[in-house]
Amino acid sequence: MSAIESLPLSWCRDSISEPSYRRQILPISRTSWISFATLPHSYAFEKIYSEFLAKRHDGFLLRGCPSEVALFLAERGCEVAQTGAEAVLQLNEPHLEKPSLQKLLKQVRKHGNAIEIVLNEENRRKLYAFQMTCRHGNKPQLSDLFRTFPYEACRCFAFVSAQGKWLAAMTLSQQTTKKLHTELMLKHRESPVGVMEALIESVFFLLQAEGFLEWSLSEVPFYHVQQRAPQKLSVTEQTVAAAGEIWKSAYNFDGLFRFKDKFAPVWQPIYLCAYPQLSLILLAEIAFRTGYADLILHDAMQKLPRNPLGFLNS
Repeated sequence: MSAIESLPLSWCRDSISEPSYRRQILPISRTSWISFATLPHSYAFEKIYSEFLAKRHDGFLLRGCPSEVALFLAERGCEVAQTGAEAVLQLNEPHLEKPSLQKLLKQVRKHGNAIEIVLNEENRRKLYAFQMTCRHGNKPQLSDLFRTFPYEACRCFAFVSAQGKWLAAMTLSQQTTKKLHTELMLKHRESPVGVMEALIESVFFLLQAEGFLEWSLSEVPFYHVQQRAPQKLSVTEQTVAAAGEIWKSAYNFDGLFRFKDKFAPVWQPIYLCAYPQLSLILLAEIAFRTGYADLILHDAMQKLPRNPLGFLNS
């Protein structure tokens, strides 16, 4: 059997000699949540498991696991549950040929061009500031779901106007020798329609020319879980599907799916994996730690009447 190259989302490989893990101890369950890892190129998942995960005797949690990793962990006593789907572009396939997409790209190319940004200290600060100018920059931000500031081990690309203004930006991390994963996709709130699609088009052809075979546009949470028949869902997956309904108004994953689906990706299931089990307490801890609960509260507060008792009316 060949070694498992696949990694959980936002885990990556880099030119380093020793692995680096971001481990958080969840306060109630005391489970070790491994949100990110940066690994030497030679590290297969089996080595990660034997040298690190198998030693977490109080339990561990991984999110964003592809099927290959989830199956490996399930065979070793972990509980797994699908939590969403990953949009993967095969770089040797025609993902940009849809007529409506081509029409949009033709209209937006006149607004600028895509370039790679070297992530030195100045550009890191600029990218962080750009995040605040985006459509959802004034909302509570999700955390520990993708690589954010300081953007370790990432490449950055931006769609830039003729005047040098950033209109859209994205960061990518490398998972295998042939696959890259999207961490951030950012669009200035005043940018014209289609700049993100134009940036994706440019990066698609650049990665293709560099010899990569796959590019992940990352996941859509809850998607495909809600589309499955309830009788085929585990209790944990039913809980995830119910949470998706609650979070719909605060997190527009339907819109996220429609955006990514226009590129005709291969949709692949993504799993949450825990040892020894995925308890409701663990799911609640993750909801709070990642900021989903803050989004719900923010959305609820935005819907409250601004002056329900009329105290300021005169």
